[in-house]
Amino acid sequence: MHLGIDLGTSSLKLLALRDDGAVAPEHESPLRYDEPRPGWAEADPSAWTDAVLRGLAALLDVVPLGQVRGLGVTGHMHGAVLLDEEARPVRPAVLWPDSRARGLAARWQALSPELRARLGGPFSAGLTGPVLAWLADHEPASLDRAQHAVLAKDHVRLVLTGASDGTVVTDPSDASGTLLWDGSTGSWSDAALTAGGVPRRLLPDVVPSDQVVGTWRDRAVVAGAGDTPASLLALARGVGGFRPGDVVVNLGTGAQVISPVTAPPGDQGPLGWHCYADARGGHYAMVAILNGGLALSWAQERLGLDWSDFAAAAGQSPPGAGGVLFRPFVADERGDLRPTRQVGVGWDGTTGATTAERARAAAEAQAFLVRRAVAQIEPSPQRIWLIGGGAREGWVQQLVADTLHGPVTRVELRSAAALGAALLSAGADVSVPLTQRTVEPRELPELDEAYAAWHAACYGPHAG
Repeated sequence: MHLGIDLGTSSLKLLALRDDGAVAPEHESPLRYDEPRPGWAEADPSAWTDAVLRGLAALLDVVPLGQVRGLGVTGHMHGAVLLDEEARPVRPAVLWPDSRARGLAARWQALSPELRARLGGPFSAGLTGPVLAWLADHEPASLDRAQHAVLAKDHVRLVLTGASDGTVVTDPSDASGTLLWDGSTGSWSDAALTAGGVPRRLLPDVVPSDQVVGTWRDRAVVAGAGDTPASLLALARGVGGFRPGDVVVNLGTGAQVISPVTAPPGDQGPLGWHCYADARGGHYAMVAILNGGLALSWAQERLGLDWSDFAAAAGQSPPGAGGVLFRPFVADERGDLRPTRQVGVGWDGTTGATTAERARAAAEAQAFLVRRAVAQIEPSPQRIWLIGGGAREGWVQQLVADTLHGPVTRVELRSAAALGAALLSAGADVSVPLTQRTVEPRELPELDEAYAAWHAACYGPHAG
């Protein structure tokens, strides 16, 4: 067996993958992050590693250690973990929803259009480069104490393998999401580092995702990958590979709309979306939606509903939510998803609105963000694959199909990123059997009208 660990934003998932592709025991536990100030998102890295060690102990209660051949780690991308010379955190980790660096966009926008394209996409405050730039400005003592700046999965892997200078590495998929990595040369960009005021000494070496970089209990541990590329690897192995024109919609705390087959970033000028390295030596294009489950959680809390009650309430309201619109912008969106008109989070048109209509409007807003993202990246998708914990319920699958006007194939991939991490350890010959369910769209003019009204409120009139 090979173990896979996925350090998510809101939960930790672990699984054991057998050599025949069957997933054996799984373990899941909740995680949390703190908001010490409005717009900040931080977490204690020791809480992550404590949770991972407890999860591994629980897994080994049912999986004999003698059957374990290796281990892979994945985790949420972006943000930054600062480590001292003994690989101990010098401050709380900064996570991807963090927006404290929003005022630093001009530093990256001043770079040449060609370089901005090669860095993989538009500025976002929660990317590693802007986070480190903000810390350099406001917490220079933290950077002085730090010897390394790594991504979340890299910190977890270091704790498991035992830290040493030779194992402080990251992989291309996480490096390419920092806004400091030149995707065309496959190296850190001196110009981007200078623009951000980020010391080059902090950045780790970059090695392939499947390279063995240490051991845990004498079992090989590979470098791993970011959670999105790890999920794409698992999905590709389960559906027989991707084809041009495929679109993957991943619904979680954040959401992603992905074109999994694309060329590396070149000199074509600034992109409205992201183009990152995958875990297989290729690249994928992605529109990242920060306000997926994040916005739904906000709505649930304001409505005083747990998820099952929220889902039931949303199902009671007809498409269009009775004219109620929901602005889902808890976190700052990136690129062309950033609203140009009404911003923030909350409901509009709520005079006399029911709880069911408010819940339905929040759910539709997530689907509407997905539709706008799909239009940017693949206007005529050939196949739409739907994954992620936020798409487990049939009513969500139907809402996505109805909103996108096309068949949507839900792939049952409960712990997609953890499975991808395990596959990186297991090697290229292992595939996984995945259950698929295709949902056909319905013609719902009222849903299209709601999308047009929502689009006009947030972005201006919808073109078509």
